[in-house]
Amino acid sequence: MENFVTSDVQKTFYVWVEAKDIYANFNANMVGSFVSSNNKEDNLMFLPNSNFSGYISPFQSNLLRGYKAEYNLELIRKQYFAEYPSRLVATFLFESEKDAMRYKESHSFHVGNRQLKVGKTVSHYAYSKHDLAWIDFLRSPLLLEEEKTKEIVHKYWKGESVENYKLSVLENSLAVVGQSVFEVLFIGRIDFEK
Repeated sequence: MENFVTSDVQKTFYVWVEAKDIYANFNANMVGSFVSSNNKEDNLMFLPNSNFSGYISPFQSNLLRGYKAEYNLELIRKQYFAEYPSRLVATFLFESEKDAMRYKESHSFHVGNRQLKVGKTVSHYAYSKHDLAWIDFLRSPLLLEEEKTKEIVHKYWKGESVENYKLSVLENSLAVVGQSVFEVLFIGRIDFEK
């Protein structure tokens, strides 16, 4: 598992912190650290209704696509990558400032006015590294077949790059994704520089 690391050696990471987010801002700027623990319990808050067959508002569709992506990711993680941090409890970081800036360029709507913070690990930690462009595929409004969704989820957890991947939906090649941006799912403590 090349994209899974456990260590005690101090390492530097980067994170975008939203000043308006009470939890993130308080922990980053007042406490001076983020702490996450690898919860081995079931982290899924809601279970999809397998009997659903009705209409849903397009305004709710985006929200539900996002949750369905996280649901699928968590199910596959628990089954095949159980030692990896869950996206539902991990701290999302970047391994380099370059990766953080790439994320800002490709996801400016999410970064907005967030502040880039630099932190160092404290004591023992674990993390896995993944190309977050797979998440963009999973959250896209394209209707992906179940097998295609599983393929993409496995590629995400394996840490494969999305570069040069051609998304084929209903036997039509729809997209070729360019530059990868790798995120870190971190379990442990990271202290921020003052």
